[in-house]
Amino acid sequence: MGTSRRISLLLACGITQAVAGSVGYPGLDRFGRVLDLHYQEANTSSSMPTVHRYQYGYDLAGNRTHCRVAQAPDAGTNGASHDNDRSWLYAYDALNRLVDAKLGHLTDSNTSIASSSPTPADIHWYLDNLGNWSGDITKSR
Repeated sequence: MGTSRRISLLLACGITQAVAGSVGYPGLDRFGRVLDLHYQEANTSSSMPTVHRYQYGYDLAGNRTHCRVAQAPDAGTNGASHDNDRSWLYAYDALNRLVDAKLGHLTDSNTSIASSSPTPADIHWYLDNLGNWSGDITKSR
């Protein structure tokens, strides 16, 4: 019996998207949620360089708590890669509604954004008692 999910895909541009590893499905947790989504250049050599990689974490309620992002160098960055400087940290209210998202460099524990992040941002959503979006604030440090 399978996971009823696509575990890898070869895109037309020569990029492979995968959550599967050499053995089993290490990119999925026991509930079938994505833990590690990896985009790699599909080439004939044994090493496939990373283009993008997204590593996710979840709380006990199943809410996504963070997204650690790694990106290979591109032409617009003069060869500089983005290793964890475009990551996200999410926060929820008591009713498990997303109310805060912070962009920047995640700490090693994945519980906060480092204050020295090169591209920090903070988005906060305000919800009324019915869960309707009543406003937001976007801040940059």
